[in-house]
Amino acid sequence: MSFGLDKVYTYPAVEYIPLAMKILALRSGAGPRPRSSSPALTVSQDPHTVADLLQWQCGAELPPEVSCPPDRLLVLARNLKIWEVKYRAFTVTMPGEEDPGAYLLFSLPTRHFYKSYLFFEVCHPSGRRLAWARYWLGKR
Repeated sequence: MSFGLDKVYTYPAVEYIPLAMKILALRSGAGPRPRSSSPALTVSQDPHTVADLLQWQCGAELPPEVSCPPDRLLVLARNLKIWEVKYRAFTVTMPGEEDPGAYLLFSLPTRHFYKSYLFFEVCHPSGRRLAWARYWLGKR
């Protein structure tokens, strides 16, 4: 049993570690038109990189209180709605759907990652990959 999303979570449920999303900024698809309507995912530990992307791609400002401690990762999902986050081996899997004009900025704890090289993916419940990103966390 894979959380009712068998095409997204292809391994048994006990093999996935749920990760708590700390939501930092959010806009539904009703906002201004983004530069691109294609779903995109960015992973970084640098708030300046994320702030630049948020401004350039979404026309939004990063809240001034946003920072990224060394034990967290920032994830920026553009034109996507993400429902949850789970981790297994090299992959961080996020089921969701396209939501043009939306963005979601959240942070994830790094303490659960036991691999250095990570692959982040957002998948539709049908199993279709909507967006993906790679990230090197450094030596573990």
